[in-house]
Order: sequence, then C-alpha cells, then structure tokens
Amino acid sequence: MPRKARATHAPGKKAPEKAPSRSVAEKRDLASRIPTINVYGDFPGHVAVIPFTQMTLLMGVGRVVDEASDEETDTVLVPYVEMKLGGPEGEDGEREVLFSKVMAFENVAFILADMLNDFSRVSGQLGDVAGGKMQPDMHRLALCRRYVEAVRSAADEALDVLNKTLQH
Repeated sequence: MPRKARATHAPGKKAPEKAPSRSVAEKRDLASRIPTINVYGDFPGHVAVIPFTQMTLLMGVGRVVDEASDEETDTVLVPYVEMKLGGPEGEDGEREVLFSKVMAFENVAFILADMLNDFSRVSGQLGDVAGGKMQPDMHRLALCRRYVEAVRSAADEALDVLNKTLQH
C-alpha cells in the first residue's frame, strides 16, 4: 500500500519550493502545450503519471573483503541512493509516495541503463507502427525527444563525474 510522504517543514507552514532549473521549466511549458486526446478502452484508466522523482545520496563506510582469505582489508566509502517516485499532490498538499527504496549506487545506474534500453526498443516499435496511415501525436513525440536529449546530457555529465572520481 503506498505511503504518504511526510512533511519536512514546520507544521502549518508551506514547504519552501526549490526553483526549477530552466530546462525543467521549459519542459513543463512544452508538456502543457500537448493537446488533450480522448482514448477509448479499458487501459487509459490505468495509466499512471509520475510527476515527481527524487534521489538522495547516502554514504556508508565499509571494509573490502579479500575473497581468497575472507579477511577485511581496505576501508572504503560505499555510496547508496534513496530513490523516490511520487504521485500528484493530494488535497492536503502532501505527495503520495509510490516507490521509495534505498539502493546501491551501481544498481541505480543499471536501472537507468536498462530502462533506456527498453525505451529505445519501444521507440523503435513506435517508429515501425507509425509507418502506416495513422501517425502518433507529434507534440508528444517532440516532448519525448526533449526528455531523451536531457537524459543524454545528464548521462554524459554523470559519466564525466564518475571518470573523474575513478582517476583519484
């Protein structure tokens, strides 16, 4: 059962809002220009929209275990990520938490790579299907393209940071 997110601000006061980056504001503007489309059938009632994601870096200290001797050797920092996916804000102003887990840093990187691999596959399927007379909504595809471009940019930045960290 999904849990409600707890407020991290004083009771009775609205939480301070972080100013969205320019690209986030631009994406919201583009998303607001997508036309409404009536879709018939059973599945549209089950479509989820996740308007909120959050990742928080957590650090632990661990000891490397030598596989041959089963003895602990070096002391190292071990990165973890708390990942949250949230639903829309409720009437009480709180956001429903749909997913909240602490995961290994490398597991988050794997999930992102796996999801992008799957998204690439379904994008190819969409391209195949769109070759017929009926075309997908181009506004939605333009928004998807902007999101994928943002993913590419963020992935390049993350890769640069990881490469610099590995050089230390």
